[in-house]
Amino acid sequence: MSAHPTPPQFQMPVQDDRGPVSGLAITALVLSLVPGVGLLGVIFGIAALLTMNNSSPARSGKGLAIAGIVVGFVTSALGVLICAGILLPALGKARESARELKSRSQLALMTQSLLAYAQDNRDHLPEIATGWEQRLSATGLSPGAFESPRKEADWTGPSYIYVPPATSVDRVPNPSQTVILYEDPRLSRSPMVPVAFLDGSVREIQEAELARLLERQGRTEPGR
Repeated sequence: MSAHPTPPQFQMPVQDDRGPVSGLAITALVLSLVPGVGLLGVIFGIAALLTMNNSSPARSGKGLAIAGIVVGFVTSALGVLICAGILLPALGKARESARELKSRSQLALMTQSLLAYAQDNRDHLPEIATGWEQRLSATGLSPGAFESPRKEADWTGPSYIYVPPATSVDRVPNPSQTVILYEDPRLSRSPMVPVAFLDGSVREIQEAELARLLERQGRTEPGR
């Protein structure tokens, strides 16, 4: 056995040649995590990958750049889905409001044409059996005026229900409460029904109130 101790074994330090981390890669990852600017993270990540290997000295951070690209795409997609979830219901309500307004305008036009017809026919409105729509078409109303904008493609019934009074217009005691035309309630997603009255006004009322008015006039239940 040797009297001299074995000299300690020294390991040469391993040289780290990865170089400094790319600033573009770090920026890409940071931006990808910020809501609303995820696409910037994607752009910076791609730029970092393109420039990283060509830089002198060489820079590291490919993992950060790739992470920025992936996370940027994910946050951008989530942002689109969130915006769609917010905007689509609002757009649906706006579309329904526009259809409702157009329906009321058409009711007003038909009502004015009916009252003009009555003035030319001794205060009598056209009877249902005589083809009231054809008589109003002769006054200049287009066929589309009789079709509700809320009518679905598979709807086969009339859009508007005509309920003329049983007597002449001048003998009706309460024209502002006398229904002469209304949109079929089944066309609306709302409990409110656009209704035209004998005084020329057009208002939206509850379907239950419309039923009471029609019953008082001796008519049938609305939309039936």
